[in-house]
Amino acid sequence: MDDDNAVAIIGIACRFPGADDADEFLKNLEEGKCFIDEVPKRRWDSNKADVKDSDESWKDRSKYAALIDEHDKWDNKFFGISDSEAAWMNPQHCLALEVTHSAIENAGITLDQIKGTKTGVFIGAMNDDFLLGLQSSRHELNNFVVTGMAPSMTSNRISYHFDLRGPSMTLDTACSSALVAVHLGCQSIRSGEIGTAVCGGVNIILTPLNFIPLSKAKMISPTGKSCAFSKDADGYVRGEGCGIVVLKNYKKVCITSTSRLKLGVRMNAISLYTLQVVLLTSYKQDGAY
Repeated sequence: MDDDNAVAIIGIACRFPGADDADEFLKNLEEGKCFIDEVPKRRWDSNKADVKDSDESWKDRSKYAALIDEHDKWDNKFFGISDSEAAWMNPQHCLALEVTHSAIENAGITLDQIKGTKTGVFIGAMNDDFLLGLQSSRHELNNFVVTGMAPSMTSNRISYHFDLRGPSMTLDTACSSALVAVHLGCQSIRSGEIGTAVCGGVNIILTPLNFIPLSKAKMISPTGKSCAFSKDADGYVRGEGCGIVVLKNYKKVCITSTSRLKLGVRMNAISLYTLQVVLLTSYKQDGAY
């Protein structure tokens, strides 16, 4: 790819099971660690779940997941959000905000520098477990539900908080949501629509309800193992977390001395792998792979 169309990853941050940042995640990959475990009862207890008009065959398949620690805790005051509003915010909104802040910081960009810029936000978010609990909370509904529940707000909150003036969209293309978000961010940069893109994906698992149809479809592993492309594969294990990259035109990055330093130091194995995935799986302009 020529330098005019190349896209550089200048910032990266994540929060995944067993890893609160990209360096820790890379170390876990290098050491081959696995963080799939039985779901703690403080999250849910499948044995006590009583789902109307459903047999209990799904319960064995809902025992395992890869979960992050303290998914329900965050510093809302840091983002200027009141306790009243925070109580009705989808945890995916909260996590995406936190990780985006870390990614911008990792890119060496100050909040004043990014404020008011033509920066687009593209976030992949397929599931929305928070909405599944709304039915039992109808008596508590208030004005904060409007923005707290809407999937579109996952990206819009980021744009609003950091005052980003580019396109802002939450995408659902099933399992490829985060990848398509990165692809659209790259295309928006290449077209000249924006100068910088904040891209990634987020997922939080709050209830075992989604396990029911997935289990009936035999998609969830009953053994709690994901064995992709193996003869031993018997399904997959659900996981949660958030990963964010900050993207910019490669040529423009290279003419900025500060960014050049970041490009040399920060382009670690994770960002290089991410870039390879983007290049290999994104559509070309003519629609060919």
